[in-house]
Amino acid sequence: MRVLSKEYQEHLKKNEIYQFIVNHPKPDFKELEKECSAFENWISAEHKKEREHLREFANK
Repeated sequence: MRVLSKEYQEHLKKNEIYQFIVNHPKPDFKELEKECSAFENWISAEHKKEREHLREFANK
């Protein structure tokens, strides 16, 4: 296990990019999760339709 040295921790505290990342609020993925869920439902339905078409074609 690695341990951060005091010098390195002080360096990070002074680094504005690191501070931006640490102090920036976490992103909200609720909308993305809704879109993914809708896509999963849609693609499942499309696959089901395609399998039915393939069964019909195979039975001809």
